[in-house]
This record gives sequence, C-alpha cells and structure tokens, in this order.
Amino acid sequence: MLWPLMAWCVLSSPPTPTPTTSLPPAPTSPLSSTSPLSPMLDVQWQGDSARTGRLLVVDIAVAATVAPFNQVAATLGAHLGVTLVTTADRRRFKALLPIGIESKPGPQVLTIDATLADGSFVRWQKPVSIGEGAYDRRTITVSTKFTSPSRAQRLRAEQESASLTAALSTTSAERWWRGSFISPTAGAMTSRFGTLRTYNKKRKSRHLGLDLDGDVGAPIVAANRGRVVLAMERFYSGGTVVVDHGQGFITMYFHMSRIDVVDGQVVEQGQGLGAVGASGQVTGPHLHFCVRLDGLYLDPAQLLKLDLGSDVEAPQPRSR
Repeated sequence: MLWPLMAWCVLSSPPTPTPTTSLPPAPTSPLSSTSPLSPMLDVQWQGDSARTGRLLVVDIAVAATVAPFNQVAATLGAHLGVTLVTTADRRRFKALLPIGIESKPGPQVLTIDATLADGSFVRWQKPVSIGEGAYDRRTITVSTKFTSPSRAQRLRAEQESASLTAALSTTSAERWWRGSFISPTAGAMTSRFGTLRTYNKKRKSRHLGLDLDGDVGAPIVAANRGRVVLAMERFYSGGTVVVDHGQGFITMYFHMSRIDVVDGQVVEQGQGLGAVGASGQVTGPHLHFCVRLDGLYLDPAQLLKLDLGSDVEAPQPRSR
C-alpha cells in the first residue's frame, strides 16, 4: 500500500499527445530542425536529455533576417518549460522543459511560441521522441512504523500531505532564480534519482530525489534564489523545507536535523536553510534533494550539471 505524498511520491503524468507519425528512438547527439512554417527559427535539442525524468534542453536561435523576439515560450506536450534569454541582442534563447519520470516513452510535441517586437506572433512545432530513462531497483529496510503506521501516524501523514499540496499550489509566476543551480550540500551522492524502492518487502515507492551524504549538523544551503513555501517537521520526510524559485521551479530538502528558515522567507543562493539530519524515514543521515518543474519531479543531478551562466536577464527582486 502506498501512503499519500510521503517523503518521496509516486505521481502520474498527464496523457501524452499522440502525433500521427512514428519516430525513431531518441537520438544520442544534438538534433536540429526548422519548421517550414517558421523559417525565422532554428531549434536544437540535446538528444541525450530526451528521456523520462529529465529536463529537455532546447537551444533556440532567431534568424538574422528578422527582428529580435520580445518573448519566447516553450511547451512539451501539456507542460510549460522555463525559457532564458542567453544573448543581449535577444536572438538566442534556452528552454528547459520537464519530462515526467512516469511519462510514457514516445513522441511528445515541442511547441515554441514567440512574439516579435512589432507584436506579430510565430509558432514552431515538431514531435520529439522521448526515450525511457534507466532507473535502478533497490530493497531497503526501515522502521516498521513507516511501512505499518498506526492510525494516528496515518492521519498525521495525510494532514502533512495536504499541507505540502497546498504549498506546491502557491508557486509564483515571477522568476526568482538566475544562473546555474548549486548543490545544497558538500556530500557525495549515495542514491540516484528514480530508483524503484521496496521497503521491508512490503511497500514500493519511486525515489523522486537525489540522496547526498552528510554528517548530522552539516550545512544545507539553497540551490538558488527563491521563497520558502514550507518549513516543517513531517512524519515521512522529517525536517522539510520547500523553496519556490518561480515559474514552476521548486526544490525540496528532506530529513533535516535543524530548520533555519520560515514560511514566506526569501533566500539567496547559498544561504543556509538548516542542517543535515536523519529525521523521518531514513536508514542514516543524509539530505534527500528534490527538483520539480511544472509539477513533474526531475533528476536533480542533471540540473546541477547544467551551465545556465549565459542567462542575461536577472529576475526582478521583490522585498517582503
């Protein structure tokens, strides 16, 4: 039996649009294609990022024959990504689009909508073949209270699940973050994202974060600028902090021994959130680090490796 929204959750992705044409497996090298309906755009995506549970990384270039674009938005299937301006002349953009770990492999339609300086509008569309990510299986033994919780513990977990759901629904349309994300701890990875775990040979759950090693009390910092939308002790995830980075990007920090921030607080990249611990459902001290975009859990290791330093537009600061 799966208890709702525990320390790591099992989610279902929306139905995937089904194009009328079949596509080969996701390429292993960058692929470029320009729609004949929109010769003003050149679009390339990193084929190795077209996998379930990952960000599809798309580079967009505006032809020299047309005026620079004011706005560019990108979607993959039903999910909106984040688009960054990467050159000051507004002729190059980078889009980060989420592919849910529970998504079905196969074609999803990539759509790019752009508004020109004169107010005109252009749309570029093409199917992208999504491959299946390779994820491990693992058996773990934890305290029996987490696999056979009492009625009081179940009620507590349900209430905490509702609080988390409410927090995740209050994300800001404003982009708080800028540039590359940093690791929240100095610890090495001890468990990969996406592993299908079996607890005490009874309950199965997908591991929707990255486990980073650390001693109890080791510092945990914000991976990027954002606003704290949840800071509380939870039954499954222990000491928990959730940071909204805006435009659908969220990071989550579990099993903390100490929480140093409060709901509504704005934190800068590298600012302390608390300390590594062994609270909640764990087998030892570590940080469980989650990344979400537009409601989908993604591999944090990929995000931490992305060079987003070419982002030329800073978010508008807002004091509280």
